Amino acid sequence: MRAVILAGGLITGLEEQEKAFLTIENRPMIDYVLQALAGVQAIDEQIIVGPRNIESWVKQQGNMRLRVIQARERLMENVLLGVEQAEHEDELILLTTCDIPFLTTEAVNDFLERCGMDASVDFYYPIIRKEDTEREFPRMKRTYVKLREGVFTGGNLFLVRPAVIKRVANRVEEILRNRKSPLKISAELGWSFTCRLLLSQVYGFLRLAQLEQRFSELFDIRAKAIISPYPQIGTDVDKHSDLLLARKMMSQSLASNTKEMV
Repeated sequence: MRAVILAGGLITGLEEQEKAFLTIENRPMIDYVLQALAGVQAIDEQIIVGPRNIESWVKQQGNMRLRVIQARERLMENVLLGVEQAEHEDELILLTTCDIPFLTTEAVNDFLERCGMDASVDFYYPIIRKEDTEREFPRMKRTYVKLREGVFTGGNLFLVRPAVIKRVANRVEEILRNRKSPLKISAELGWSFTCRLLLSQVYGFLRLAQLEQRFSELFDIRAKAIISPYPQIGTDVDKHSDLLLARKMMSQSLASNTKEMV
């Protein structure tokens, strides 16, 4: 299996610094993600879509399993660059981002195992229960959706088929452009579904299967949500405040591990 790591982008509040190279405990943030993926036996190649200077950093690491592709400006352009490296358009590719430094090999293995590699599914997406996230990362702020099965947040791992990504790329670009316009987003989702989703945030009556069905209809694909018990999958570093908190938590974690070893 190929894993594609999207390593472009900046952190809000630190516009002059590339996200991938922001350090946590003297290591670039992307290094934590690469280390987690390196331990996954199902992954035989890692492809980084990132800024120009990431290639020299990769050469310094001496990791022959890493391949670098020069990133472009738009998110979906970079996604397409990554999935185009597949040998077959119907194979599954693991897509992730460089800003989840708490990711572990165990979390990735668990996600892949739960996916089950059903040939009829085009897109797998992890969701994490609120109680799991707040237990592990109590100070990290996340956006949640209330459903009948519980309250969930999304993760940053995606298992996708390249053919599907190519087919829906333009539609996704349009939704991303309209993401700050509630009216346009509501029109995309459908007014009836939008109203039910908003009411579900209060009463929690929508089922997970209904969200899967609407997503599948919207993009003409077969989508499946995977409930993961690993909040590390969804704890991303998007803002300067997230980075400061991640640094503090990583420092505390390393100090705790050191004490246990003594």
